[in-house]
Amino acid sequence: TPFNIIADLQAGGTITTDKQAYGSGEPVIVSVNFTNSAVNYIIPQLKARVRIVDSQNNGLFSDEKTFANLLPSMGGSFTTIWNTGMSPAGACTVFLDIYAGDQLLVPKSAVFSILAQPLLKGTLTVNPATVPAGRSFTATYDISNKGNSAFTGTMNVSLLDPDTQAILSSSE
Repeated sequence: TPFNIIADLQAGGTITTDKQAYGSGEPVIVSVNFTNSAVNYIIPQLKARVRIVDSQNNGLFSDEKTFANLLPSMGGSFTTIWNTGMSPAGACTVFLDIYAGDQLLVPKSAVFSILAQPLLKGTLTVNPATVPAGRSFTATYDISNKGNSAFTGTMNVSLLDPDTQAILSSSE
């Protein structure tokens, strides 16, 4: 009696981030593990798609890797990196979809958050650049917020004596 061997098409996968919460401008390291769980099927083309979305399901990042001829019980891993940049604070979800051809085999996800964080940067310019003893100069400073939330509070800029560390002048 003739019989057919039916392909056992199965795969497994996991997705994780290196932390649960990130600030402005921080890298999110996404780790993916995958395996061909089949006992009798070589997956000719396995695709792993990674997507990051915010709480409104707006796409923030995507990446796709393709692996050829994945033998039964074999697997692999990869990492992909996305920087939070100026993304607003809130919950985010990273999705992993593993496909064999066009057939979705594994949908997985993990949640992380972006924290509200001001990120202050400043520059100071002195004119003239070299100031002889007893002479005056002009100091200009610029402070900007490169973070994803407003800065509240006060900022103090002080001129210190380099020898005594005494405050010579201060501005709020």
